[in-house]
Amino acid sequence: MTSLPYVLLIGCTGSSDSGDTGRTQPDPDPVCIEDTDCQPYEFCNDGGFCESGDNDNDKEGAIGILWETPEHAWLNDAEDADWYTFSSQGGEWARLQTVCEDSDTRIDLYSPSGKLHAGEDNHPIGTVSSLDTVLMAYLSEPGDWLIQVSAGPEHSGAAKYDLELLPFETVAVEEDSMDEPSQDLTLNDNNVDNFGVVLEEDGDSDWFRFSVTPGAAMYIVGSADSRDTDLSPVVEMMLPDGTPLFYKESPTPLNRGVHFRIEASEVLLKVSDANGKGGANAWTTLHSYAVSWYEDDQVEEEPNDSSGEETALPVTMDQDDEGRDRGTSRGLGVLDYDGDVDRFSVNIIDGNYLYINGTADAYGSLLSDSAVRILDDQGNVIAEGEVDTEQDLFADVAYVGPLVAGTYTIEVSAISSAGGPGSYYRFTAFQKNFDE
Repeated sequence: MTSLPYVLLIGCTGSSDSGDTGRTQPDPDPVCIEDTDCQPYEFCNDGGFCESGDNDNDKEGAIGILWETPEHAWLNDAEDADWYTFSSQGGEWARLQTVCEDSDTRIDLYSPSGKLHAGEDNHPIGTVSSLDTVLMAYLSEPGDWLIQVSAGPEHSGAAKYDLELLPFETVAVEEDSMDEPSQDLTLNDNNVDNFGVVLEEDGDSDWFRFSVTPGAAMYIVGSADSRDTDLSPVVEMMLPDGTPLFYKESPTPLNRGVHFRIEASEVLLKVSDANGKGGANAWTTLHSYAVSWYEDDQVEEEPNDSSGEETALPVTMDQDDEGRDRGTSRGLGVLDYDGDVDRFSVNIIDGNYLYINGTADAYGSLLSDSAVRILDDQGNVIAEGEVDTEQDLFADVAYVGPLVAGTYTIEVSAISSAGGPGSYYRFTAFQKNFDE
């Protein structure tokens, strides 16, 4: 550890005033017995003196901590790592978190058998305002667990932190079912709900119920970091009557599940394993939150199936990275029933090219085979979308143009997917002039 400034006083080996060069100062008396006798950034060495740094830099020197009792400590440089240990009876959940102002920490949790069980740098959804790092894990084994707190990528210098070991109670409880979910949660804007799942046997599933503000966008995220688990989670969202809204495998911050607009006040979440497996180590944590920024999107307004019924898209002008004027329009819709067609209109500036980029199934939508077309003001089809299977199954339309000024139609439909509240999509329409 790199220390904070300190002064160590060393006795002189002689005194020029006495003229007695044979006299030496006696060894100083020890000043400490325990680390607590020293400054927070020091430890008590074997000689009984306070020394900058600490003696918990390996697991053999791990400090025992208690549940619900904060541990105050320091990380002194980017190479520092502190070890802690605690006991668990197994079959319980824990939440580990660090609170700090001037440091960046990472938490890794090791099982009694010595395996890396879970790790986290930040919160599973990313940075949160009140805490630095949050890790939630199912403690599948009884015994002594190890925690390592180390410097994260943004750590610099010496800084203190508080480590807390807390129970984590928002978890599935057997026997739960569609009619009797484990937990009742409320989806609030800018508030994260964390919940834990253990599928204790093959074929098991866990259920949660959420109260939702109609029109909200709901995110479901798992952790992108280390997990020692046998679970390959599948998350399904549905209305209380079982109408499907959403299906997402193995969600992470980079593979988020999102329903862009839930027109209901209550939804159910079902969590299962992709392979139908279960067991004591089939666990995960999931995290849900609402966002309102999709309110800036133009939501389709039914009826909009036929010519003259199109939902008009506003155009916002800015400049691209090369300084060209660019227009941006965003649309949001649901193919509500089998055979539904959604039509949007957009005004194109003379000489501009038009490009459509959208998404659906990549975020969990049940719309897996969209058809997208662009029509001119005479109803002629001038371009059709193509699917890039490496991204998702929404049919994007490559830049088409140059176009003459006028009102164009963007048409979205399904080839064979069933319509319903789970067949949602979102797209962005860009227009700009490449010839200027």
